Amino acid sequence: MGKGLLGHQRLIFTEAAFHYGIHKPILTALYLTHPHPVLPDGDTGLGITPANRIPLEQVNSLVGQVYSAANSVRSLIDFLGEQGWRSGELWDHERGRYGDRFIQTLAKGYLPPSNEPLTARIESCDGSKLLREYIHNYELDIQGQPLPSDLSFLDSALLSFTDHVPQFYLGTPAQRQALLTLVRTWRRLDSDQAAMATLLASNSPIHLHPMRMEPAGLDQPLMEFIHQLGDRYGNFPPQREALLQLVQLWRELESRESAIISLYQSSSPQITPEQLDSALIAFIHSLPRQYRRKKEQRYALTESYRIWHGFHSPAATLIDLGINPDTLTQENRDHETLSNAVKQLDRALLSFSQRVSGIYHQQEQQRQGLLKLVQLWQQLPDRDGVIEFLTIELKRMAWARKDGLDAPPVPTPVLFPNPPDQWTPDNLQMHSAIITTGSFTWADATLGGTYLPPDQVTVDAIVSMAQRVQPARDRMGRPFHIFRWYVSPTSDTKDLVNDRHFIGDAIDFWIDGLTGSQIFWALDPWWPGGLGKYRQFPYRCYLDARPRRTRWQFEEPRVDHLLREEREMI
Repeated sequence: MGKGLLGHQRLIFTEAAFHYGIHKPILTALYLTHPHPVLPDGDTGLGITPANRIPLEQVNSLVGQVYSAANSVRSLIDFLGEQGWRSGELWDHERGRYGDRFIQTLAKGYLPPSNEPLTARIESCDGSKLLREYIHNYELDIQGQPLPSDLSFLDSALLSFTDHVPQFYLGTPAQRQALLTLVRTWRRLDSDQAAMATLLASNSPIHLHPMRMEPAGLDQPLMEFIHQLGDRYGNFPPQREALLQLVQLWRELESRESAIISLYQSSSPQITPEQLDSALIAFIHSLPRQYRRKKEQRYALTESYRIWHGFHSPAATLIDLGINPDTLTQENRDHETLSNAVKQLDRALLSFSQRVSGIYHQQEQQRQGLLKLVQLWQQLPDRDGVIEFLTIELKRMAWARKDGLDAPPVPTPVLFPNPPDQWTPDNLQMHSAIITTGSFTWADATLGGTYLPPDQVTVDAIVSMAQRVQPARDRMGRPFHIFRWYVSPTSDTKDLVNDRHFIGDAIDFWIDGLTGSQIFWALDPWWPGGLGKYRQFPYRCYLDARPRRTRWQFEEPRVDHLLREEREMI
């Protein structure tokens, strides 16, 4: 049976490749090609064996094998560069992967020189298989990604991005971490603290988080390092990976491939409004406390509301806010009517500002409305002034203590209207109780809206189950933490024990401080429907609303539906 990678193993490979600045598919290829060494858990490694001062214990696990392999591959690339290899021999610039000659050289094995005592040995392997596995896993990694077919643009885009970094560096947490990671990977260091030590010319690592240093202490050497990169860049793979990491972290992107795609679209390091959304929402959150019913503040909120909703005139905006525009004109001599209209407008505008964080979906029209609000409220000259203001706010939040005035505000729960007389698939409110004065919400029943009931029959089944299970919750006197309630029949859920989840009248749950058996024994005497517990999951319990009393213990995560009710009674 061939080797394969589980989800958590893929993460190990990804993080090791990122840490040492190498292309991740080469680690996967080494793992799939090498039959040795055999590890204590029966798995096999990446062909890594001790050398120099590397003890066996360091490479006697998959994690140790992967990280040691990443370090050794990086060492080999550096060694070959010192031996005169050109960048084109190490890297295929058009295809965006290691060159065939390098892969074949790696397959011959690598014994690190004595001046690298912390680098392990790579044993030899089948070169053809290594190349085949490398290309195959690289293709798997980029599958479905809209990468350009020719990646030879990448080096020039990276250098363009780097050249403009000093111009657009604002000292945000993402930017500073991106630069520090660049230094660490470029210089092949083990930690951010070691990178800080090299920047500050210290003989020992700096035991301080980079976000807690005064900007003047770290930012100047970071900028000096960036200024030198253009002359130092030799198109070598680890240098390229370091610059890709800079882009990925600077733009807060998910993956290496995302960084390449974003560079293809733009090589500017200018901060984007999306990166400032948290500061934008925090500012909006503070407005009710700042509101002094000034004309300028009222206009700022009204204009923001207009842009947000796409209205073309102030009159249409006021009508949507529930205000008759004629009552706010200068011709209106009825001061009491005018005063009441202004108060009503203030209430509507403040209500809007309080709801923004819950209804903001990062749509461009919504964002433009909020940015305009910041500009008018703070009396800023233009969009650049807004970006600068929000950047300062973002840095203040990043530096603030959790209980400080500048800390990100605690979100205000979204206020829903009163529940309808009857729930339907079209009027569900996630955080509303399913039954009046009940404990269970539609978020509980639908896994936070992941699985929404498609028809009235399913909605009614969920409501009925909530009515039946509420007395159980009241008797236990503790909250039920819902693991699963309604599940869509089309979902890829492999561990369902009962199809009743598909109709919404079964729940899997746990209760803090109690075992599944304790819950089972407390409910068993009186629960009229199905009641089960799990041998392999000792804290979970199961209830359903079937019309007959049934009891069982699940032995396996998935039980044949024909045998469920034939289980031994407990």
